[in-house]
Amino acid sequence: MRLHVVRHGESVNNAGLAPVPDPPLTTLGLAQAEWLGACWRGEAFDGLICSPLWRTLQTAEPLLTTARVGRTVAWPALVEWNRSNPLDGHPPAEIAARFPSVRCDPPLHEVGWPEYPGSETVADVVRRAGGVLERLAAEFPPDARLVVVAHSGFDGAILCAALGADLDRVRFDQGNGRVNTLDYDRGRYTLRSVNSDPSWVAGSGDGAGARQPGPVAPREFQPGELDVYLLAGGLAAEVAAAAAAVPGVVAWPDGRLDAVVAPDPEEACQRAAQSLARATGARLDVWSGAPGSAGLNAQPLADALWDDAVRAWPRGSAVAVVTPAPLAARLLATAIGGGSGACPEVLLDEGSLSHVRLQEGRVRVNRVNAALPGAGHGRTSVKGRAPLP
Repeated sequence: MRLHVVRHGESVNNAGLAPVPDPPLTTLGLAQAEWLGACWRGEAFDGLICSPLWRTLQTAEPLLTTARVGRTVAWPALVEWNRSNPLDGHPPAEIAARFPSVRCDPPLHEVGWPEYPGSETVADVVRRAGGVLERLAAEFPPDARLVVVAHSGFDGAILCAALGADLDRVRFDQGNGRVNTLDYDRGRYTLRSVNSDPSWVAGSGDGAGARQPGPVAPREFQPGELDVYLLAGGLAAEVAAAAAAVPGVVAWPDGRLDAVVAPDPEEACQRAAQSLARATGARLDVWSGAPGSAGLNAQPLADALWDDAVRAWPRGSAVAVVTPAPLAARLLATAIGGGSGACPEVLLDEGSLSHVRLQEGRVRVNRVNAALPGAGHGRTSVKGRAPLP
């Protein structure tokens, strides 16, 4: 089963306007929804499941026009992580009148939405997300292709529940209209993308009929954070180096890079790391613990690299790590699963970029398997699966 988990487009409340209950999408949010539909034009999905809140219904609407969807339903269990006040959604009659093709299961109460009264703990929301994943696996066939449209906090809870990650320690950044992709097979989830533009994860849609919205603003950099960019293979480093020479085109939000690290003895990766370091003015670090390790078992190398990162790279730095896709996947899996006993499976495309931020034992996953400027959409790229320990 392939599961695309989408955050709704920009809402009135996201835009910093006067907050309203169950806010609609802004003009930009509607454009993001149109872009989602355009990228997946002609695609076939077994199900489109969304939260019954107005902004998710609006985000899902264009996809119902452009794609072939077998089943469309709103699940109340997909509402946002409710940490304070009781939810105040639109009355069921208004939802049915505005979105007649979407059935709510189970039906909403006419007065208020008491199922999620507020003050959900981390354990509560992860438990709810786990229930959603169990229901998806029970109600759809093993080869199903599904789209889930939900909310930033709850999307992160779904990813944590699927990967066994600790939501207290790991957060997944979610831009409006962005997509996360999971594959499910025989009880195990594999992470394929996080916070990606829908054009990157689309199968055949070309965006015809819609204009791509402007880029999602990156989360503001916080003092004391360590930015780590995982470049999957020498191809990714060479593309990033070429992009660095083009004014206004950068692979990382703030445009700066302090160090380029080559933790793998593969000659092509080291050459590409040197090119990237020269192009960005960053120092080049060749990690001495790498020789002989990567070819045997990636896990000890991944553990040692993150330990080395804590000691060697000062907070406030931005570091690029250039390594073949299988090792990049294991590095990312170690960052996500570390401390929880989980061993997530991650599958990265050769030539892709992933980005995590570390701060005082916490991990923010900003992007996974993202396109680099000039690298295309990766539809013919070589896949690198991280070895299981």
